[in-house]
Amino acid sequence: MDIAHAQNVGVNMADFEKINYIDKGLKKYEVDILTLGLCDIFFRASFVEEKSKVKGIFDCRGYEKLSDVEKISAETGLHLFASMAKNALQAEKHCMFSENFEMREENCFVDLEKGDMKFLYLRDNGKKNFKDKMLKLMCVVLEKVDVNERDLFQRAMDVVGNSKGGFKPMIGHIEALERKALQDLRK
Repeated sequence: MDIAHAQNVGVNMADFEKINYIDKGLKKYEVDILTLGLCDIFFRASFVEEKSKVKGIFDCRGYEKLSDVEKISAETGLHLFASMAKNALQAEKHCMFSENFEMREENCFVDLEKGDMKFLYLRDNGKKNFKDKMLKLMCVVLEKVDVNERDLFQRAMDVVGNSKGGFKPMIGHIEALERKALQDLRK
């Protein structure tokens, strides 16, 4: 759906985020992947070229900025990060390597009902790896987790911090802690 059509059919324009990419801020394959919505870690986007810049318009319906969320249960937080790791692994299969895009609170959105986390696509300089970026975001979420549930979430952060085997073992450990959180809730 393009922006003009969205305005005509009554779509709330607040559900769309715009980013200006200047001077080759995006590669053609990145534009193609984002336009087609091939990576679940990113919002699907439309692009408009204007002189030396490209404007990306991201459809964020159903998601809220992580910075606007006040509370997250430990279980939901664990689910968000397990999902994020799975989606980052999927993105790498499309050559969208986690070292090359930003994963910060400012470009992070969540759907707490689905337990899903997505990002606006911003290129990064490649100096931080996925684990470092994930831990930084986990610190943000930890502050939003109820004090009584923080120990479990902190254990997940320790698992991520100590992981050495890549995405799959990390995902498995986080999912195991998520199952434990579910079991604790049922008691």
